[in-house]
Amino acid sequence: RNLARNCNLMEVEAPGYRQRAEKSTGGDMTLMQWSPTMDLLAAAYADHSVVLNRLSWRKVWATPPVEAPCTALAWRPDGRVLAVGRGNGTVSLYCVEDLGRSLHEFSSGGASITSLQWVALSEGEMNSSGGSYGDDAQTFLPPLPALEASTVGLTEKLDSNNSEQMHPRDPKLMKTPHSSMNVLVIGDELGRVHLCVAGVFLVASCEDHTHKQSSGPVVVVNLSPDLKRLLWLVLTPEGDEQRCTLSVHMLGTHVLTGVHRELQHVAMVFGHVVSLMEYLSSTLKLMHEGWEDTLALMDSKMANYTSTLPEGRSVADELLVLLACGRASQGLQSFLIDNLTAKGVKKLGTSMELSYTNIRRHGVNHLSSAIQHLQYHLGELMGVARWTERFGHLGITESAVYECISCLGTFALKANELLFCIDDSLHSIKVFFSWMYVVILKLSSEPVPEGHKESLSLEHLKLVVDFLRKRLTKVSHNESSTFNLELVGQYFVNEDLKYVEEKPQSFWDKLTTEAGIDTEKVPWMFVPNQHKSLVQLFSSLHKSIDHVFGLTAASIGSRFTSEVHLDLSHVGMETSSLLRTVQNVTGVFAYGGETFLYFPDKTDLVIVRYGGSRAVLYSRVLVITIPALELQEGDYYICHMTRYDEETLSLVFRSPHEDGGDGKRSVYAVAQLPIAPLVVMGKWEEIRDSAVGVDIGPLLAQTHTLGAFPSRCFAVNGNRKLAAVLSSNGRTIKLFDTEAEEDIEEVEEVI
Repeated sequence: RNLARNCNLMEVEAPGYRQRAEKSTGGDMTLMQWSPTMDLLAAAYADHSVVLNRLSWRKVWATPPVEAPCTALAWRPDGRVLAVGRGNGTVSLYCVEDLGRSLHEFSSGGASITSLQWVALSEGEMNSSGGSYGDDAQTFLPPLPALEASTVGLTEKLDSNNSEQMHPRDPKLMKTPHSSMNVLVIGDELGRVHLCVAGVFLVASCEDHTHKQSSGPVVVVNLSPDLKRLLWLVLTPEGDEQRCTLSVHMLGTHVLTGVHRELQHVAMVFGHVVSLMEYLSSTLKLMHEGWEDTLALMDSKMANYTSTLPEGRSVADELLVLLACGRASQGLQSFLIDNLTAKGVKKLGTSMELSYTNIRRHGVNHLSSAIQHLQYHLGELMGVARWTERFGHLGITESAVYECISCLGTFALKANELLFCIDDSLHSIKVFFSWMYVVILKLSSEPVPEGHKESLSLEHLKLVVDFLRKRLTKVSHNESSTFNLELVGQYFVNEDLKYVEEKPQSFWDKLTTEAGIDTEKVPWMFVPNQHKSLVQLFSSLHKSIDHVFGLTAASIGSRFTSEVHLDLSHVGMETSSLLRTVQNVTGVFAYGGETFLYFPDKTDLVIVRYGGSRAVLYSRVLVITIPALELQEGDYYICHMTRYDEETLSLVFRSPHEDGGDGKRSVYAVAQLPIAPLVVMGKWEEIRDSAVGVDIGPLLAQTHTLGAFPSRCFAVNGNRKLAAVLSSNGRTIKLFDTEAEEDIEEVEEVI
């Protein structure tokens, strides 16, 4: 190149677009988004799956197809987490480094997600405030015991041999390399916008109240890097007419910057608490499954004999007669000797003991540990509520946190009660099956081995009767006939306890009663709830936690200030793809301390300029001439436009012809548009309709022709100097280097 310049033989073109590859997408691709830090492209498909591909188009991982389609994508600024918005209103966060493991999933209210943005607080704002708050949980809390690898949710797809990996200290992957504050902004089809710190903790929800009719979908959302301004555009239907109004809303969100360290700290606590609640839910699921396995064991042995009994007669009745009289009916004797057998009853007893022991192990190891961790984090939250000078704007109150701690205390008491019930049941099971084993041997005229008593003591007799009356009665469960093991099983259903045993007063109960103390009114003294199941109390704990963290969203949202509301344009509603069409050529960027947004108006592009004085100016731009491509003049149509970097926009446009029967086909091209000259040459007017169109064709740089390649989606990455254009049918993708230089070998050949 230097040789060519010195010889003055030719002028070498500036770096521009160069196609790296043209690939088959392997399906009907609908959306795509580049990673901000790596050469990775996230793509959504029509089968509702999400695939992560390398630049070489090798698949890194893929999520399985789900019921709801993917409607929006966003990367966390550090590139470690991918957010996926879906048509049912859920937002899912996936760990990029761990084969797409699901980190978190939440619902934004049921409305389809239409727009996502993930922004990090700029370093200038982050460094200008005070010190941060540490996360000392790792110092004071032992690691949680690992759950089985088959458990869904928190531990899915993880190595069960690595306890630290099973339950990492940062389960929601919320810690960033520089501890920077980041916010996921979510727009939905009802015109609402939600802000989530670290993509997990909801801190504000906003919506438009200026229109009498219901708002339409959010086209684009934009939170400024300093977190001081939130802007979103909405398509609002106009009554029965087949058109929409494109409106812009801007709020002042300075409060986010002022309390960003406090928000980040509470978000971290929220991440720990939510992870622990998922851990508790998985533990309860395992315990419930263990109980159902016990029911299945009993059913498999008793079901055939039960069907032969007359109506109103049960297995328990038959065994009580055997216990009382020492004689079995012919049917019962045949069942015990031929079907159940001594070996079978011994095996059944061992299996039931093992099931109950596993349930108890989950209670001792997992429930107790998670409760201990929750107590620590809720105690930390109580400190936050009391430090009003720093955390007062977050709205968290002592009374709300105390309600959470009280619910947790009641839940812990019920878990302890369950452990006592399991211990009693284990004792009863051992005695009952030992008695059954001896009975079958006697009925079979076989000797009783040493270590087995031929007669029951009074205490053991009481345990056998208790087992028959309370556990072996026939009930209906899950639309099938089964046997009742309710003394333990009733704790795992969302119903009041059916069997509540009266317990003798403890020393503490006697002391408080004699002193006339109402324990329910004494702070920090937790009273057991005798009639609620463990699942019911877990649900109450969940609601109280949702309430206390929901206070922040109400408090922060109320401190936002309205700055701008404008009706920008009227858009027709002829096609179902209206939202995506408008989104392709609508966006927001900041430049020179001012905010700019652009939107399509037929073949033109309208740019709105908003300055600190709240003056709103309009400029209309269009593409007429493309000198670099030597194409004919005309009103070129801008198909896609998006932000490339701080100084540049990227766009896809097509030639004036329509694809039709005259044989002429539209030519598509990509180009870069520098922002500075665009702002300078714009003819800014106070009224949008009076703005005169300015030809930006001469400003376009690095223009590259795509040929007859109509595009559905366009994605660029200014950090990695990459671009991708997706065909209109979603089956082909073209990958580009955006600042590729001509090889020196090619220049030498020309010379």
